[in-house]
Amino acid sequence: MADDTKKYLVAWSHFPIVLGMLAPIITWFMYKDKDKKAAFQAKQALVWQVLWTVIIVAVALGGGLLAFSLVAGGSDGGIIFMLFPLITFAAVAVMLLFMLLGAIKTLQGKEFYYPVIGEKLK
Repeated sequence: MADDTKKYLVAWSHFPIVLGMLAPIITWFMYKDKDKKAAFQAKQALVWQVLWTVIIVAVALGGGLLAFSLVAGGSDGGIIFMLFPLITFAAVAVMLLFMLLGAIKTLQGKEFYYPVIGEKLK
């Protein structure tokens, strides 16, 4: 497969808008035995997406449950109803920002490491 094709597949692995978590899974399976760098980028993107999906769901559910318990307890839950959607939005923004940076770096042919998980997965 041509280097340009590989570069684009690896870049798409970092950006979840295209095929969600399927892109890094497909890319990893395609390159796991052929190109360790491409496989690493795909594996790293997949772990990042799974990790942040868990974080975002936990924050959203935690905020919802906390707000529900406050309302059930007689409080209006005011700040909680405003705070947790903002925290969820911020988490999504952080996730997407690093994924966009990963896509740009790999399109440039450079190595990219996600914070915290990048070095640990290598």
